[in-house]
Amino acid sequence: MIDNIGAIGGLKPKQERASTSTAGAQPASLQSVGVEIALVKDIRRALRRKYASRSNIERIFQQWDRKHTGAVSAEDICAGLNKIGIRASLEEAMALKASAAKDANGNLNLQEFSDLIFSADENLNVDLSAINAPT
Repeated sequence: MIDNIGAIGGLKPKQERASTSTAGAQPASLQSVGVEIALVKDIRRALRRKYASRSNIERIFQQWDRKHTGAVSAEDICAGLNKIGIRASLEEAMALKASAAKDANGNLNLQEFSDLIFSADENLNVDLSAINAPT
């Protein structure tokens, strides 16, 4: 395809190819890529069962904050879940993060992380159609 050819005859970088071929298209949402609320709720229940009796949330938070930024990203959640034996995709981790995030920065601080694990609220207050899937 001509659009994928660079000026010197080589392929354009993948990111540039994607933006060229999808010009004007809306990014895919978590809902459109098949993330299911019921599965995300099951993952959260498993996470809560795993840490239900733990009292040192700061230590758990520090273990999950792989970059030591004081915030837990979706990538950190995905890695943390898989490390403790709960299989989760990045998209599912993004939905979990969105359900607990209270501000627009996107990552979870200690309080939000604690709420994700210890809150008694069973609702998953997240709109999957409003969250862009990773590219």
